[in-house]
Amino acid sequence: MYLSDDPGLGQARRSVHRRRIAHGSGSAPSRIAGLGAFGTPVFNVECPDPPGCAPVGAAGCRAAIRAAVREAIRLANNAATRLEAAIAVPPASRDTNAKRTASRFKALFGHDPAHAITWAGNEESGVSVAKRLRAVARELDGGRRVVFHCRPTVEGCAGNDPCCAPTENAWFHPLGRNVVNLCVGFWNPPADIPNGLSVVRFRAAVIIHEMLHMLYEHLRDEGQGRIRAACYEAFALRADGIPADPFDVCGCRGTTPCP
Repeated sequence: MYLSDDPGLGQARRSVHRRRIAHGSGSAPSRIAGLGAFGTPVFNVECPDPPGCAPVGAAGCRAAIRAAVREAIRLANNAATRLEAAIAVPPASRDTNAKRTASRFKALFGHDPAHAITWAGNEESGVSVAKRLRAVARELDGGRRVVFHCRPTVEGCAGNDPCCAPTENAWFHPLGRNVVNLCVGFWNPPADIPNGLSVVRFRAAVIIHEMLHMLYEHLRDEGQGRIRAACYEAFALRADGIPADPFDVCGCRGTTPCP
């Protein structure tokens, strides 16, 4: 989740159940911001030993994150490909798969992917969404060296503290540059996630969410549709026929209260 420097707003976001929260300037910047070879995920893992990233020990952190990163790349590229196919033809000419993609898009973003965005030069909505998902995949797949940093869970963690509250999955703050901070929720998905959303896919979706904040500062965790990172995260899963986290779907649609 992304957090602005507004302390009042930050506190409000921290109280939300099972969300991805970002902290203030206390987050450590990435020590490496170089480029990797495209086609190969390049990342650093800061997994303290002890305690590791419970329940994953320090020795298993890299393998677990690599699996999640690879799945995030696949999900993001797949969603972009399906969107591009859906908007390549007039809505009336879409085949079954394209119609399904458009329906899933509309359920989360509130309009058809061919909907023209007036303030974006009448570009189709699906075009920019696909571009953003492609960018996430590209940057994870060797475009930049992302640092995944496990943070300790602290009751009452708030403000600029480099820690996580018990209900948080992950957070990003722009002052952290290329750092995605991982919380207990990332390593221990909630028991009520739907069948079909495996642990690896759940973690991959969280990574997509935080990468969107990293690459597009205007994407937030409030509002509905294109402005909300949860909509992209949920669509990346739904485009592959995978159930999304009910919390993301609820927040994306603006339904209240969310679970």
